[in-house]
Amino acid sequence: MFDRRTLLRHGASGGLLGAAALAAPALIAPAALAAPAPLSVRVRTTSPRVVIQAMQHLLTAHGFTTTADGAYGPRTTDSVRAFQRSRGLVVDGIAGPNTMSALLRSSTSVVRASGSNAHAVRAAQRLLGRAGYATVVDGTLSSSENSAIASFQTAYQLTLTRIVDHLTWTYLFVLPAKPPSSTSPWTSTFLTADEKLAYLPRDSSGNLALDRMSTTTRENGRFLIAVGKGRGIPAKGIQVALATAMVESGLLNLYPTYDRDSGGLFQQRPSTGWGTYTQVRHKHLATLAFFGVAMHTPNPGLMDYWPTYSGSSIGTLAQKVQRSAYPSRYDAMADDALAFYNRYAAGVAPYRG
Repeated sequence: MFDRRTLLRHGASGGLLGAAALAAPALIAPAALAAPAPLSVRVRTTSPRVVIQAMQHLLTAHGFTTTADGAYGPRTTDSVRAFQRSRGLVVDGIAGPNTMSALLRSSTSVVRASGSNAHAVRAAQRLLGRAGYATVVDGTLSSSENSAIASFQTAYQLTLTRIVDHLTWTYLFVLPAKPPSSTSPWTSTFLTADEKLAYLPRDSSGNLALDRMSTTTRENGRFLIAVGKGRGIPAKGIQVALATAMVESGLLNLYPTYDRDSGGLFQQRPSTGWGTYTQVRHKHLATLAFFGVAMHTPNPGLMDYWPTYSGSSIGTLAQKVQRSAYPSRYDAMADDALAFYNRYAAGVAPYRG
């Protein structure tokens, strides 16, 4: 059900709004959309020249030097055979789905801003150019080309990682018809905006005063609902996310590090495997990680525990993911999370990003 890798290890989230912070006087603390269609890559002798060139660059990146001339001739066939032999595949010189999957899944093929094999970058630059983005095939990823990767992923409703991994390579090679453009209000600016510390207001009975919440905290809560609905998360699971973010950040995408290296809506910690500091502060990626449907972290999220613990309290479920030193805080926010969900869920459309 979930587009997620095999669990590798447990992670821990720090908590900004721990016991000390909560004691401060001013601070009180659906239907799923279809996942991108599965695609496979096959490069033929009749494939477009740029597609063959991209494959030739990747073969060279893996140590099988191939001239990127765009012709699938004897030398390229020999390189494909050599690659197949090195991976224990059928050695036929045909770049079919199994061969291309092995080529694209390799860590050598990953292209990211922090540094990549120059030949892999050239392959990405050629395919991005084919997709209509301005590129220079020089083996060095520029900031504009990094933005082009993000734009391409957004256009195809892939998880916004800015990294050319196996799934993004697949779409670059196949270049299928783009899905209908989204009319979602959740923009990249909204997803990454820094926010100043604010408070969740209370009424005279001590309940969350929904009508007095700031625009920022209300929209962050609605965003959690949108992402949850877009990924088919049960209503209770979305309420777990709301309660957790209310506790950890007051529904703010916090930028400064208040508790060690914690950051973002869920105060996830890069040092415990939740991603880079930029990723834990990216609202969409952080939310996917919390739900357990992200690709940028091996840490288990809510849906990894769901089959066994779905009948548990909201606080118990939150603690499974967060592993906080103050687990009782989450159940204390359960009623507020339910109230928020009941107020806004019906009017929030699913969002995949």
